[in-house]
Amino acid sequence: MDGSFETEAWVLKPRPVDFPKGELMSLEQRVVFIPAPDHGKTVVEPLFVTWEGNMGHAVEGSPIDTAAIRLQHPELEPLGDGIIIGNSGVVRGVEDGKLYMFFCNGRPDGFGYPETIAGYDDPGSIGLLAKMTKVKDYQLIPIPEDTTIPLEAWASFSLRGVTAFANWRVALGTYRVQVGVEQKPILNVVAWGGGVSLYEAQIAKHAGHNVIMFASGAEKVAELEALGIKGVDRTQFYHLNDVILAEAKAAQKDASQAAAFEAKHSLKPGDWVAAYKTEHAAFLKVISEKTDGGMVDIFIDYIGEPVAKPTHDALAREGLITTAGWKEGMVMRRVRAIDCIDRHPLVHTHYARRSEGEGAVRLFASGAIKGQWDTPLYGFGDVNTVAANYAAGKYTFVPVIQNNPVR
Repeated sequence: MDGSFETEAWVLKPRPVDFPKGELMSLEQRVVFIPAPDHGKTVVEPLFVTWEGNMGHAVEGSPIDTAAIRLQHPELEPLGDGIIIGNSGVVRGVEDGKLYMFFCNGRPDGFGYPETIAGYDDPGSIGLLAKMTKVKDYQLIPIPEDTTIPLEAWASFSLRGVTAFANWRVALGTYRVQVGVEQKPILNVVAWGGGVSLYEAQIAKHAGHNVIMFASGAEKVAELEALGIKGVDRTQFYHLNDVILAEAKAAQKDASQAAAFEAKHSLKPGDWVAAYKTEHAAFLKVISEKTDGGMVDIFIDYIGEPVAKPTHDALAREGLITTAGWKEGMVMRRVRAIDCIDRHPLVHTHYARRSEGEGAVRLFASGAIKGQWDTPLYGFGDVNTVAANYAAGKYTFVPVIQNNPVR
């Protein structure tokens, strides 16, 4: 035997030219042939895999058709007609039987930070939506043998928690370049809702800071309060959306646009503008109250363009915005003069290097922060259902797919 193998997997093909924009591309379940692993690679069995935002981007073909771009280099792709995605989960080594958290750094740069993400845009990588796959050795971080944390939680932490740990490290370090611990030991940290943000908010809380987080609905706010995080119900700021505000202002100048705007949003453009102004002032008042007037030192924002103005306006002097994602907008406008005068850095990171992954595992294993995942678990045959539910926003935390039984 040369080490090659056949396995059941879910394959994503490129989108046909006439495929409807915005429609999800279904994955195809089939048996695939995987060439033998070369030096530095290991065969593993994915046990639990979480459906992540980058996987949603892949099936939506937005912002890029990942499968089509990767297949521009067919010599690197083992399947030839498609790719296998999936990059957050727990795997078991086929030879050693040990459990590992998958570390999805695809191709590190000279300093160890990822240029590509395995199971997404890394050419030639084979993701976790398979019964067996092969991965690079450095992408396996051992899960402590004495852990009492459920493997589903480790799967969720694999991408989201590691991203949060690495982003917080850079954000805090950047802030401390300007303001030392002796000057301000406890920082005001605010986060918009979301899975990575919740991990990052917990990390900040564990470090002793004053943490506020926005969430939709009383139940989610109560969950935050149980973690020691000050929760704020975001539903009271429904109209606080910069993208729709721009639409409303444009519609105020054109009668036909105004009618279309009202039909779409059930509100006249002028009324939306007025509601935005009211909620913007209320938002800043809430921030001021929960920070004793100090405003925000570190704002964790994985949403982007729709909340750009309120996020920026809530910053204290020397305050910064930190992100490792672009859920609802990749392009943002900034007034550089104001940022310079108020000394507002902007922190961008993308996943993590190996040492950060190991540090994240140590913190999570200590029980300092709580894992997040949705129940019940999904079976290996439910992948397209999970993709559709995720796109429709039906999950509270993160859905988990069980590929193989735990022995």
